[in-house]
Amino acid sequence: MDWDDARYFLAVVRTGSLSAASRLIGCSHSTVRRRIATLEEAVGARLFVATSEGLFMTDAAREAVPVAETLEDAALSFERRISGNSQQFTGRIVITTIDVLAESIAGTIATFKAAHPRVELSLISDNRYFDLSRRSADIAIRVGESPDQSLFGRRVGRFRFAPFASQSLVDAYGRNPSNLPWVLWVESNRATLTERWYASSAPGKDPFIRVSTGGTMVALVCAGVAGALIPTSIGERLGLVQLDDEIEELGADIWCLTHYDLRQSARIRAFMQCVADTADFREQNW
Repeated sequence: MDWDDARYFLAVVRTGSLSAASRLIGCSHSTVRRRIATLEEAVGARLFVATSEGLFMTDAAREAVPVAETLEDAALSFERRISGNSQQFTGRIVITTIDVLAESIAGTIATFKAAHPRVELSLISDNRYFDLSRRSADIAIRVGESPDQSLFGRRVGRFRFAPFASQSLVDAYGRNPSNLPWVLWVESNRATLTERWYASSAPGKDPFIRVSTGGTMVALVCAGVAGALIPTSIGERLGLVQLDDEIEELGADIWCLTHYDLRQSARIRAFMQCVADTADFREQNW
């Protein structure tokens, strides 16, 4: 059997369909179908049963999943160790970050590409968590607490939050948060501290709208639809009006991270240093 078939097998297991697996891997639907058929022939067992609700694993497939994951872990570890020792400024770097940080590293990307034009950059702006150990991305720029020990990197900045609104909204409603329409997070985001601040600043008042991403929140503020608690670095850059002081307890560190096995890669280290030197959210005294 071809050991790479395990990758296609796991993609189908994780997504539940051939089409979704093809999108995950980045190949055609027919390629996934062919690789699964080849694997089933090689092992002499049926792995998936097609139903109206999607593909379901057979008992043979369930028993094979832990073995396939072990193969995947070994292959990814091999790949990371080879890539991690590369001293060439060629190849690809996949960067993931949340949507509100993507614009803040635009200058970083331009600076890095000017210095290293042969490195191919891919930026995934998404609020989902990408697993660096599985090479879903090479570098993650994240907001939150200290990372786990499998990751290498450092703090490169800090989000400091304050209430902001557009000048047109301030002209219409004034600077008192209780008078303004307001954007808050959807409940699934569990922004407890933001909810607490809003409840004390605009008691008894329902928000104008709730959103699920920071980019949407910032866009609504810029459009003059409502006010919101957003990072001061973003509010200042966009020329918004800060309505009150920063709210210290809402602060969050920004980290630039890679997998520990990739820490010696020249292109990875160079990009991470470029983030620390040029990103809009950096703080000079880290």
